[in-house]
Amino acid sequence: MTLSDASGKNVRKVVEPGSGDEKGGWVTFRRPSGQEERVWLPHKLTFEEARNLPDAYAIMEGEFGYQCYLTAPLRDIRCQEPELRKLLLDLDQICCDDLEGRHIYYQEHKPGDYISDGMGGAKIVDDAWIHPQLVDFGLLERIREVLSGRRSRLELNPEEISNLRARWRNPEENSKYEGF
Repeated sequence: MTLSDASGKNVRKVVEPGSGDEKGGWVTFRRPSGQEERVWLPHKLTFEEARNLPDAYAIMEGEFGYQCYLTAPLRDIRCQEPELRKLLLDLDQICCDDLEGRHIYYQEHKPGDYISDGMGGAKIVDDAWIHPQLVDFGLLERIREVLSGRRSRLELNPEEISNLRARWRNPEENSKYEGF
């Protein structure tokens, strides 16, 4: 696995057999020069692990974490992980449409916590938090239906996606949502 450090130089992750690094902890990185460095990586929860925790949240982001689409407590999510991934795909098609930049992850949080990102961040609330622009697009009910398991996708046609994407990228419309 190749990652970039803060200086922008590529480093290679070296997993030590039996170290448990895949579950978080100390990981050795080897720079192209051969120099090794140990860093702490937090444990990333799987969907199944998070499902069993009372304070676990699903967090959907695009643009490599620069844009948060939603946060939702797993205790309230009734759909399965494939449907969550489809929802992320649908939201990202509207917003960024970047295959590599979108991701969903699971973390423990308490209401009142804040997810920091470059576009105003996101809130951890008792219920699902959905980016206000997506709500203004009229997608609130469809998103809630996917999270509840009553719908498997947002089911937007290509024209709807194109129109919403144009609105998402419109600087005038976007300015309403800066630092919400």
